[in-house]
Amino acid sequence: MSKLFLLGLIIAFSFAEDPIEGMIEVTDKTWYQHLWANDILLCSFYTPKCIGCIHFKPQYEKLPELVREKGLNVAIARMDILESQNTPVLYDVHRYPTVILFHKGKFVEVYDGPKSADWIIEYLELKVKELTKVEL
Repeated sequence: MSKLFLLGLIIAFSFAEDPIEGMIEVTDKTWYQHLWANDILLCSFYTPKCIGCIHFKPQYEKLPELVREKGLNVAIARMDILESQNTPVLYDVHRYPTVILFHKGKFVEVYDGPKSADWIIEYLELKVKELTKVEL
């Protein structure tokens, strides 16, 4: 291999993001697989170039660990709409970031609260109780 090619690989990998443990990176191709595999799924539709998305990213990336700590049965996912453009259209996503809650494969609602990990965890705690409540 040429030295230039190796240098290019080193540079490319140095800028690559480390995956966030517990974060599901979904695409148009994997969307339904993850939607149906998880009882409750929270998904952020984002674009890496959006200022609001850039500010929200560190908060959203805290969620997998916080969900685990709280013992919530919620899968945390995100979809880059520049790479996957078909799925956001299904849910009428036009602003970014848009965070949507799904239960048993169905749309529940768009999360419209503060873009803070603490607020989203409180929201999820309430929604999990509501969605998993056994009716007598």
